[in-house]
Amino acid sequence: LQAGVGGLNVLLGTPKGFTTLDVMVSEALWVAVMIYLARREADETALSQKPAAGDRTALKALRRSAAVLTAAVYGTLVLGGFFKHSALAEVFFGLEPERVWLRDPVLARSVYVLHGTLGLSATIAAAALGVATAHLTVPFRRRFWLPVAAASTLLVLEVGIGFVVVVAGLKPFWVAAHMILATLSLGATAFLYGSVDAALRPASVSGERTAERGRRPEGLGRAEFAGEGRG
Repeated sequence: LQAGVGGLNVLLGTPKGFTTLDVMVSEALWVAVMIYLARREADETALSQKPAAGDRTALKALRRSAAVLTAAVYGTLVLGGFFKHSALAEVFFGLEPERVWLRDPVLARSVYVLHGTLGLSATIAAAALGVATAHLTVPFRRRFWLPVAAASTLLVLEVGIGFVVVVAGLKPFWVAAHMILATLSLGATAFLYGSVDAALRPASVSGERTAERGRRPEGLGRAEFAGEGRG
């Protein structure tokens, strides 16, 4: 789907609306890939300790915050892309757009405010991540502190660059930096959601099979075990 939309976008000469659709599908694929990788990684490095009642409560809060954060960052990306591709950004900042699609100043302000609201929601959700992580016991806190720190740091940088974009008046360098950081933030939050979700679920069948394939029976040498696997 993403390849088809991207190909049509190029063939049609990157029309304004179709470019936003391309961004929407591409970022959705990015989220799906990061969640899959997080669950795959959790299958391979799962903790033997099951979460206790207190940990499960904190993990559910962490998963909820990660889900809200992922949705908010995705929303800001799509709205930001629409804001820029539709020329509403140029209208809002009083610039002359290169290619005109929409010129309604009321719509421009509405999209700008909604984009900022989602960014604020993402910031609040990022703070909630830290609160939920603090309530985990040490093994789970060690497991999730790095994804939480990465997602929060990228988000703070992305929001900061967003303010620079406003002050600089849509300078291409800062717009590109804002988009790149937003995409990285989305990937980090999606990975965090997938990791926490995997910790709350029973061991997956694929994880059990991976563990089973890696277990060598007693008395069976490495060469025989490898030969048996090939047979």
